[in-house]
Amino acid sequence: MYFCRTMKTCLAILLLLFALNTGAQDFKKHIVFLTSDSLHGRAPGTGDEVKAARYIHDQLQALKCMVRYQSFVFRDSSRVIPAGYGVRDTAVNVAAYMPFGHGNVIINDSTIIISAHYDHLGFGSNKSLDIGKKGIHPGADDNASGVALMLELAKWIYANKGWKYNFVFVAYSGHEAGLYGSDYFSKTDICKRLKKRAVINFDMEGRLDSAAKVLRVSGAGTDSVFYRVFHSLDGQPLHFNYDDENIPHSDLKPFIAENVPLLNLTTGTHDDYHRITDTEDKINYPGMQQIFLLMQQMLTAVGR
Repeated sequence: MYFCRTMKTCLAILLLLFALNTGAQDFKKHIVFLTSDSLHGRAPGTGDEVKAARYIHDQLQALKCMVRYQSFVFRDSSRVIPAGYGVRDTAVNVAAYMPFGHGNVIINDSTIIISAHYDHLGFGSNKSLDIGKKGIHPGADDNASGVALMLELAKWIYANKGWKYNFVFVAYSGHEAGLYGSDYFSKTDICKRLKKRAVINFDMEGRLDSAAKVLRVSGAGTDSVFYRVFHSLDGQPLHFNYDDENIPHSDLKPFIAENVPLLNLTTGTHDDYHRITDTEDKINYPGMQQIFLLMQQMLTAVGR
């Protein structure tokens, strides 16, 4: 169309069209549940983790995904454990498979993996920055926000057909104790046998600065489509800080050796990081919406 004189203009128009059909309220629904007092900060190896995993499982199963729990052993001797509060040394991932374009077989088909860790610090650990304070660490930004973004993207992907690739959505546990969940998933037979088009991870998407609007992007140069979209959209309305140093510290770490396109997005740390004050009321939902629109455009460019 002649009025799309540049790629930047075309992408901006598409983002506007997406915005007309997307609501931010669903992000809040997920974050409110995951940060509720009844889940006590979603520490791995607890019944609270199981409740959070079941919620994520049910959300993805409603999208006709093939959903599986993956139990694995982890170690975290630094956990704060209240008296009478039972814990175990096994945690659980939630992995969901959404096939497109190749019937119902996803093994050996090209697949986009989208992930976010759902665990947090529970009542605290040596990673808590609230030294000497007692209380639930709700982890609204870290990483209920990333899970909410993943779930809403899964909903959008399911509603929009015509994808060239299958999708796998993974909610990792054991992240805070040492990236246990992503490491375990990467070694499972189902993951090793996938032909991966890209691995995309979300970790802390809820605190976009309303003035600067800077999103930290790791892996933009690992794929030509990533690179083109980010550089076409820079400043409309988000600004991107390209920093690949975060990849080895994220849940992308187990995939580095596979030499596949990797992408990690985050709005970065803040004063409430790993504190009992990382609460739902501080989430920037309009900011999450902007990241969601960006990812709609990115996935459209990569997967269609």
